[in-house]
Amino acid sequence: MENMHSLLRRQLRKQFGNNIPDIPGWDTFLKQVNDAYQEFDADRNMLERALEISSQELLETNSQLRAVLEAFPDVFLLLDSQGIIIELKAGRSTDLYMSPEQLLGHHIEVIHPDISNSPFATAVEQVLQSGKLISFEYPVLLNQQEHYFEARLLPVSGDHVFVIIRNVTERRIMEDQLRYLSMHDALTGLYNRSYFKLETAHLEKQSRRPIGLIVGDVDGLKLVNDTLGHEAGDDLLIKAAHVLKDSLRDCDFVARIGGDEFAAILYDCNTPGIEGVIKRIEKNIALVNSRNPTLPLSISLGYAVRNDASKSMDELFKEADDNMYKEKLDHRKNFNANLVSTLMSSMDEKHFFNQDHVEQMQELVCIMAEALDMSPSQISCMNLLAQYHDIGQVGISDAVLFKKGKLNSQERLQIERHPEIGYRIARLSPELMPIADWILRHHEWWNGQGYPCGLAGEDIPLECRILALVDAYSAMTSDRPYRKAMSHEEAIEEIKSKAGTQFDPELVRLFLSEIETKFPSPGSKS
Repeated sequence: MENMHSLLRRQLRKQFGNNIPDIPGWDTFLKQVNDAYQEFDADRNMLERALEISSQELLETNSQLRAVLEAFPDVFLLLDSQGIIIELKAGRSTDLYMSPEQLLGHHIEVIHPDISNSPFATAVEQVLQSGKLISFEYPVLLNQQEHYFEARLLPVSGDHVFVIIRNVTERRIMEDQLRYLSMHDALTGLYNRSYFKLETAHLEKQSRRPIGLIVGDVDGLKLVNDTLGHEAGDDLLIKAAHVLKDSLRDCDFVARIGGDEFAAILYDCNTPGIEGVIKRIEKNIALVNSRNPTLPLSISLGYAVRNDASKSMDELFKEADDNMYKEKLDHRKNFNANLVSTLMSSMDEKHFFNQDHVEQMQELVCIMAEALDMSPSQISCMNLLAQYHDIGQVGISDAVLFKKGKLNSQERLQIERHPEIGYRIARLSPELMPIADWILRHHEWWNGQGYPCGLAGEDIPLECRILALVDAYSAMTSDRPYRKAMSHEEAIEEIKSKAGTQFDPELVRLFLSEIETKFPSPGSKS
């Protein structure tokens, strides 16, 4: 009885008291019953433990679910079969335009700002009938700004509908921006080549509609980029875009279809009409240049007109493009001359390239050239080199050119580009072409440590070696933004110290001799 299950012991005592009958096989029977009770207890304990664990897991799951709901910026609604909001859950950061009190117990239609046109009632009915998810977006005006919300409705058991409301304004704004960028040029704001192709494909189907097409190419853009930098080139493209857009009707279409190429579509336009637009573009270009003569704008233009179905849009574009290139051949020479003239004027306006500096340089190179028995034509070219050797500095920012203090490595690299920039400019000018190679090499050193070509010794043109001496002396004896002028004596000592490294040593001796003869120092004997 000691090891007997308590329930079996209690039942035996109730039936037999303390006189348990001694029946053959009775002990075996009682043992089997007792074992059954013990197994039942074990199963019950296991079940109770399982229920306990499941309860804990359920609590944890509910806790996690609550955390998820609070983390989401969404609103969760439960509707009955009539569309009445019977339960609401919302995250702490939910950005909704209505409070829970305005929603609970009301029809879902109240969530839409225009109840008479609310899509919610129809959506609830469709979800319950189809058993499938339905979603849509709707606008709401908040603080005089349009916001967008997405509603997702799906069926749940018991003829209920679960609704998720989410603010999707940021996503819509991003989608609108991406859509805009897919159709527009980022720099000018005009339509891009992809959208131009879509539009021409659309017009291909309207073969009988009169269409005018203008193709324009900004003259000298590569030269401007190479000499003045891409920022100046971008400014030129933006000016071109404004001129073209301002010259067209509001209903017309203009796109940037390449690096320097634009195209405009004029709807329902004839030849006199498109010729009038061309004249308006040319007039507006002249107006822009009169207001900003520093960097002149020039656009080569070509046009073509389709009056019937005899021309495809591809043929129309090719005709306009061919006409543009014919005009570009005429423009190129004039544009190059005008740009070089503008750049030369710009260089003269730099305050340290004053007339006194130029005259001193020219006087010194003439002294050296005459001492070397150079011809009059050579001396004339040397004078031109003295004036325009640094024309490439128009392509260097004023912040670097006039910096007070030591240049950093990046600024030094900018400065060292000016001989190459000057070379490109000079090759465009008949006047400067003879000295283009000298402009490129005027910063080479006798020991090969100069730039940009790393030439050494007599591989450096004589004219460049002369200019290097003259330029160094003139620079050292002139005030600069970053230092005061040296004395004549200090400059001479500096030149002597650089003989054989920066300067041709033979030319240094000649220069010192000539300069002491022509410009004796205050302490020398006359």
